[in-house]
Amino acid sequence: MNGRRVWFVLMASANFLVAGAVRLPRGEWVVHPAATAAAVAENEELRIASVGPAVTEIVFALGLERSVVAVDSASTYPRAARQKAQVGYFRAISAEGVLSRRPNLILLSADAGPAHAIEQLRSTGIPTVVLPAVREAGAIPTLVRQIGDWTGHTGAAAALAQQLANRIQQLRERANSVTMRPRVLVVFAPTSGTVLVGGEESVPAQLVRLAGGENAASSSVEMAPLSAEGVLQAAPDIIVATEHTLSVLDGGDGLWQLPGLSRTPAGRTRKLFVAPDVGVLSLGPTFVRCAAALYEVLHAGAQSSRCGEEHGRDA
Repeated sequence: MNGRRVWFVLMASANFLVAGAVRLPRGEWVVHPAATAAAVAENEELRIASVGPAVTEIVFALGLERSVVAVDSASTYPRAARQKAQVGYFRAISAEGVLSRRPNLILLSADAGPAHAIEQLRSTGIPTVVLPAVREAGAIPTLVRQIGDWTGHTGAAAALAQQLANRIQQLRERANSVTMRPRVLVVFAPTSGTVLVGGEESVPAQLVRLAGGENAASSSVEMAPLSAEGVLQAAPDIIVATEHTLSVLDGGDGLWQLPGLSRTPAGRTRKLFVAPDVGVLSLGPTFVRCAAALYEVLHAGAQSSRCGEEHGRDA
C-alpha cells in the first residue's frame, strides 16, 4: 500500500473499538482516539511523528524516511534520523513540539511520556498510537508488523519481521550450543561524569546472551554505576561500548582509563566491540544485527570490532 494512500480502519467491533482504546490486529491494546481518528484521508501525504529509538529505526527500515516529520532526541539512528526535527527526549516529549510539525500519525514507544503530553496529543484527534512494550528480543518482529499495520506498509513489515524472527531463532540456537562463553561487560556513558554497566535484567544483558556470551555485570539488576571494584570482580574478556559512550569519553583511550578497566583481561588485550546506542539499549532490528556481529567476534574469530549501519551507510 502506498504511503500516500493510507486508510486507518477502526472496525466497530468489540475486538477493535472500546472506550477510546484500539486493539491492534494481534491483540495488544494501545491508547488511541477511537471515533475521531477513523482515517487519514485518501491522497493525504503521510506525516509521521516517531517517538522512541526502536520505533524510529523501524519506521526508517520500512522505507518511510520521507514521511517522518519529527523524532525524539534519542532517535539518532539511522544517521538520517538526526536530520529530522526533534520534539524532546522520548520520556519527556513536548506535545506542542509534536503538533507544530503537523503530523497525521503519531507513533509512540511504550516508554514515551509524560502522560499528560500523550493525553494532550490524543485530545487533538490525530491518530496517536502507543505501541506495546517490547521487553525481549522475540517480540521485535511483532512490533515491526504493528508499525507496518499503522503505516500501511504491511508487505515490507512482514518481510522484515520474518527476516528478524529467523535471525533471532538462529542466534538462540547458536548461543545455546556454545561451550565457552566469554565474559562481556557492556559500558554506557550518557555523560562524561556518568558511566554505567548493563546488569543482568537490562537490555544490554540480553544482547550478550543472544550473542552467546556471559554478562560480566551479573551482580547488578539493571544499569548500574561503574566502579573499580565492580569492574575487577566482573573480569570481562571483552568490552561492549556504544558510539555515544566513546564520543563522551574521547574515544578508546578515555574508555580504558575508566577505574579498573585497564587491569581486566579485556583491558590488557584492548578487546573492544563498538555498536550504535540503539543496537545495545533498544530492542529493534539493529539490536538483532549487533547481536549477530558480536557472536561472530566472540565465537567465530571475526576481526571486525564494530556494528555499523547496513546498506553502506556511515555508522
